[in-house]
Amino acid sequence: MRSLDIEEFPDRIQYETIGGFITYSLKRLPKRTDFFVHEGYKFEVLDLEGVRVEQLLVTKLK
Repeated sequence: MRSLDIEEFPDRIQYETIGGFITYSLKRLPKRTDFFVHEGYKFEVLDLEGVRVEQLLVTKLK
């Protein structure tokens, strides 16, 4: 949140990691190339290790 200057993530008590945030936001286990937009940022899953998010690309949208 500090790095991206995001005020709040939704329902933060439901997860503890950015991978948990991804799973919570998608409402299912993530797959490679899954993405969603939150607070002007695109969060895209680049790589997985099993069901764990290994690489995530965060892009600020205009």
